[in-house]
Amino acid sequence: SQALALRDRRRDLERVAVPPACAEHHRRSLAVMDEGVALLERVQRAVSSGELNGLEAFSAKGRDLEREARDIDELGRGIRLRFGL
Repeated sequence: SQALALRDRRRDLERVAVPPACAEHHRRSLAVMDEGVALLERVQRAVSSGELNGLEAFSAKGRDLEREARDIDELGRGIRLRFGL
């Protein structure tokens, strides 16, 4: 499942030792992945049960996660610029 694949990637990312300058990016990346896994699992349960009344809320949460991911990407760009990467 997508949730399982994301959980595996998150576990791999969690094992990475990051320098202090990247700690916030790493922490926020892990947090958004946790939220993404939880959202995917809720959507999968809703679809499996046929209880689709909350799809609009799922969509809103997905947009929130997308915004956070873009913010994290911007943070990463700043780190790369700062260190000439």
